[in-house]
Amino acid sequence: MQSISALLLMTAAIFCSVLIANSQSFGQGQRTAILESRVVDKLTGADNYTLAAYSFEKGANGPEAFSVTCSVWDIYFYTYRRNDGLVVKDVLDVSMVVDDRSRIKDLGPLEWNALGKLPRLAAYESAAREKPVEAIVGHIYLVHTADRDSDTYTLFRVDELISGERVSITWIPSYLVQGILKY
Repeated sequence: MQSISALLLMTAAIFCSVLIANSQSFGQGQRTAILESRVVDKLTGADNYTLAAYSFEKGANGPEAFSVTCSVWDIYFYTYRRNDGLVVKDVLDVSMVVDDRSRIKDLGPLEWNALGKLPRLAAYESAAREKPVEAIVGHIYLVHTADRDSDTYTLFRVDELISGERVSITWIPSYLVQGILKY
């Protein structure tokens, strides 16, 4: 009987530890994503665009997310290369569709717990092409996604970058970002 009680107590302790760990990360509303650097094969035309792009609204990317997003993405990752293939820089872009008015701002090297009030990042008045920003590990970026279907804010942080290959980000959805914007 004591061994059953001890086992139940140990199971409860483990269960509570898992709940506490999850509540700390979920409590902040953070989510994660991996984007591959976009590559178009010059011989076959194969394109990994759905793996390079990401929808913050749907929280997804990749071929299986295509039907959910209807190819409406919020951000994508690619690499500028020299003619010899060497990496010049890795960038993040928010200009996706014809009527896109989206913006992106690098807030610099920050930890999530160091965020204060965020600046309001107004969308363009009409369709415009936003300049891509360099992907830098440890930097937090503010994205204002704006087009005929969307008008949302997202924050994300570059957690890992394998230059020319992929970027790992942690992000916070729009409904949490709205409360910390300056107006």
